[in-house]
Amino acid sequence: MPYQNLACLYREQTRYQIQKGEPFDLSKGLQALAMAEQRKPEDSDSANTELQLRVLSAHALWSQQRDPSQELRAAESVAEKLRSIYPHDVGTYQSRGELLLAYLALSRDLPAESGLRTELAALDEGITRYPDVAGLRFLKAKLLLVLSTRLKTQPEQRQITESLALLEGLRPMLLHRAEYHMVRAEAKRLQATSRSGAMRAQTLLAAQQAEQEAKQINPLEPPFVGTRASIQSPFAHP
Repeated sequence: MPYQNLACLYREQTRYQIQKGEPFDLSKGLQALAMAEQRKPEDSDSANTELQLRVLSAHALWSQQRDPSQELRAAESVAEKLRSIYPHDVGTYQSRGELLLAYLALSRDLPAESGLRTELAALDEGITRYPDVAGLRFLKAKLLLVLSTRLKTQPEQRQITESLALLEGLRPMLLHRAEYHMVRAEAKRLQATSRSGAMRAQTLLAAQQAEQEAKQINPLEPPFVGTRASIQSPFAHP
């Protein structure tokens, strides 16, 4: 089996272990990536897989109330390489967005405002270049939810509304994914914070139903991480 494919298998194994709360080891995946790099230097697929592994590890450390900053820095090094060599590759846009999402959700410190604007603009550029790639629009929907709470004392409803509109447009393509329903559940919970009475109850019911749909697809699917409503770890905020 090609080493790149082997690394992808280890990545999915790591994801499954993290979801189950089991011990995980990145070394096998990283070793496979190192071998793939020897055979095909500066390969974008290998770099994207490494970044995904690092971000997965950061999320796992966060959930254990351990500092994820070392893994985030390692992921940033990979992202710098991708930005330099493959600036307009769809995987680079995806990886840069995933790393920004991880920083916003897991890091003590927020990115500088200029850096934040740059990364958001890069994601919008990716969506323009690759309008048929649902993953980029889904990533933006998640980032909008995180930004709606991470940068504000109260959730920013404009960003939540934009996120929900993106999610609705993605429904035919992502209906089969548990994560889609879990993100939509969080968006509905945040939307409910600005509502009252029967409308609030109806919105919270929609959130509950979305979460149930996620669990029907994957009983191990974790809640969406990144918004103030979900954050528990001391490493989530300054």
